[in-house]
This record gives sequence, structure tokens and C-alpha cells, in this order.
Amino acid sequence: MQSAYKKHTSPYPKFHIFTLSLYVDKLQYYVLVLYKIHKCIAHVFYYFFLHSSYDIFCLL
Repeated sequence: MQSAYKKHTSPYPKFHIFTLSLYVDKLQYYVLVLYKIHKCIAHVFYYFFLHSSYDIFCLL
């Protein structure tokens, strides 16, 4: 009975939840950074793609 009570009051679950929240914060940050990088790459890609397509039309 006492061992079960000790298990429930151990600080490990709280610590686990805390580390999980830290990982989630880091994950959100990395997703935001990746999203910004992707947006930047997409803009550059579309810019070059549009200009190259215009060049192709000019060549035609």
C-alpha cells in the first residue's frame, strides 16, 4: 500500500510533463522557423520560375 502511494507522489510524472512541454515548445519553434524558410524558398522559387517562364516566352 505504501509503495503504491510513493509511486503516485513521485516527482517523475511532473518532470516528464515538464520536459514534454519543453519539447513541444522547441517543436513549435522549429515548425515556425521551417515554415518561414519554406515561405522564403517558395517566394524565391516562384520568382525564378516566373522569370524563367517569361524568358521562355520571349525566346518563343
